[in-house]
Amino acid sequence: MTYYYDNSGASTGPLSKEQLRGKVGKHTLVWYEGLTDWTKASEIEDLKDLFLEIPPPLPTKEKVIKVEASIIKEKQERQEILTEKNQTQIATEIKIIFFLAIAALVIGFVTYIIEQSNLNHGKYSSLINDLKAYDNDYSNMINNQYPLFGEGEKAKIDKWFNENRSREDSLINVGRSYGCDDNNSFFSHEKSKTIINCLSYRIENINDKAFSFAQKWFFISLVILVAGRYIFFATQWVAKKSN
Repeated sequence: MTYYYDNSGASTGPLSKEQLRGKVGKHTLVWYEGLTDWTKASEIEDLKDLFLEIPPPLPTKEKVIKVEASIIKEKQERQEILTEKNQTQIATEIKIIFFLAIAALVIGFVTYIIEQSNLNHGKYSSLINDLKAYDNDYSNMINNQYPLFGEGEKAKIDKWFNENRSREDSLINVGRSYGCDDNNSFFSHEKSKTIINCLSYRIENINDKAFSFAQKWFFISLVILVAGRYIFFATQWVAKKSN
């Protein structure tokens, strides 16, 4: 049987099947006597064996040995991932990171104390303690004198107030300088309680700000310490390899 094929728009043939080999591809249009129309070569049963895939040449013995060695090495590496040596190294890394986290925690605590000091935590706490001491003295004096509360007791109360007037005024004035006062309170001990509440609220805000500040520095310190450690070992490794 002879065939014709489409050669860039021109009909070429007649050619035998063997003569077509290498000249036509799977999508080349082919015709032979008996076909009603041009047909792709890959659709003609008798020509299908022209397009059989030819396997590549077998690898050389040397290449086979290299591939086998690579496979064996890969298996060995997978098996050696959790050897006793590797487990020791992993445990050591975890231990070091734990100590770095402790160091970062210490840095965070120090920054917490420093930030509290910067925000005047100490002076507010000191004034609160002084005001509470004054209130305790006031309460003890009233409790000791009030059950009887005659002329003699009233005189003692007046004497106590006169003796502690400067102390009271000093504490209230300091509270005012810190922005805490209650001009609506008539009695001085009520003013001191109002000032204590105001200062306590400020201390809560100071603690919140200091904690946020310390938390930020804890994470920053941890990242710097861990990253710095691995950068140090990386530079050592590069220096060793370059030598």
